[in-house]
Amino acid sequence: MTNAGIVELSVLALVVIVGLVALKKTVNIVQQGQVGVVQRLGEYKRIHEPGLAIIMPFLENLTT
Repeated sequence: MTNAGIVELSVLALVVIVGLVALKKTVNIVQQGQVGVVQRLGEYKRIHEPGLAIIMPFLENLTT
């Protein structure tokens, strides 16, 4: 395997890892009996009821 092939595989692995982390941060579950508070860049944005909550990764934060 050449150096170019190793670099390409490394970049591909990095892109896949970043994509999986973004997906993990996007999909959240708010448990029954709780309410999720969404903050965008530290400022209150909205409230999520129990169930599936989809937020923008790296910009929004969901706390229960």
